[in-house]
Amino acid sequence: MTNTNSGTVSILSPATNAVIATIVVGGGPQEVVVHPDGSRVYVTGRDISAVSVLNPDAPATADADAVVASVPVGEFPVSVAVHPDGTRVYVLNHDSNTISVISLATNAVISTVEPPPGEQERKMWVMDSCSAGKGSSSRVWGQKKLCR
Repeated sequence: MTNTNSGTVSILSPATNAVIATIVVGGGPQEVVVHPDGSRVYVTGRDISAVSVLNPDAPATADADAVVASVPVGEFPVSVAVHPDGTRVYVLNHDSNTISVISLATNAVISTVEPPPGEQERKMWVMDSCSAGKGSSSRVWGQKKLCR
């Protein structure tokens, strides 16, 4: 769970719903997503324009061990999604009006997606999955769905 004002993420016990650890990730954590295999957790940091990559198996008292990487992205990242094949993370950057694509092999941005032509005014991107089949991804821009 994100604690936006304190710049931390709290880890909850599934059995008791009690906080078992709190990890410092930096300014304004907004959204959390877990890799499909459970090996990493990705947290958007809206005030630091970065995504924190966390190791969920790190000791509960070791912030330094828990934060594997901090990946710079566009301005005010608010949403994050892991591609179904587990190789990329897509980050919605509200103020930049872009999506950053992060390679999970390198924990680096490999692409920045701009809005389609004619859709330059500020709108929110919505990340969703296409009905085209497993392993596909899509982006919705306004009313247009762009599947790959």
